[in-house]
Amino acid sequence: MKKSVLTLILLSSTTSVYANSMKSMDHSMHTNMETMGSMKSMGNTKTMQDMGNMESMNNMTTSRIFIEGGLGLTSLKVKHKDGVKLKHKNLFEQNLGIGMDFNNKNLLTLKFTNLKNYKERYNKNKDINLKIMNLGVDYKHLFLNGHTIRPYINGSIGLTRGKTKIMSNHKVINKETSTRLSTGFGAGLQANLTNNFVVGLGAEYNYYASDVTGLNGKAFARYYF
Repeated sequence: MKKSVLTLILLSSTTSVYANSMKSMDHSMHTNMETMGSMKSMGNTKTMQDMGNMESMNNMTTSRIFIEGGLGLTSLKVKHKDGVKLKHKNLFEQNLGIGMDFNNKNLLTLKFTNLKNYKERYNKNKDINLKIMNLGVDYKHLFLNGHTIRPYINGSIGLTRGKTKIMSNHKVINKETSTRLSTGFGAGLQANLTNNFVVGLGAEYNYYASDVTGLNGKAFARYYF
């Protein structure tokens, strides 16, 4: 009888110790799993932060070459050297350029612009014929980085070559060629259709010379290599 009691006591003690041991192991495993989950979460967060920092650094240091072409209409104002103010004329404008995009927000473009001939009668028997070509550097600053539609402002400086002919009865009686410093400024909107292709609309005021100024609106397209 005493042996049976002792055996029961021993079995009970062993079972209790085993149960406590298993409970302690479960708690330890649960704690370890929580710790591993926390470490994994911290690792994922750090990895995402590192990727974001790398992407930000790439955006800050990326420079890309592009070509850009545009078509527009220029309202040209001409004042003849005799002091006669001629009528405004709307002229077709074409331009083509190559440039560099710095950090996806600052653009420098070497641009050639050609204006269709300006023709106007400035007295009873004389006509003026003016052809304008411009080669300049255009700086464009883009806003709202990361958006599809982005506004911009721009400014330019260059050289304008003007060829003037004075005609009477369809005969050239005087001609002159001059090269002058030109400036301009403008603003507009562009849409990033893909990572490599952009289209936009803009308006610019150009001071081609002291006697020739123009206000134009244009559409343009830009392709990145």
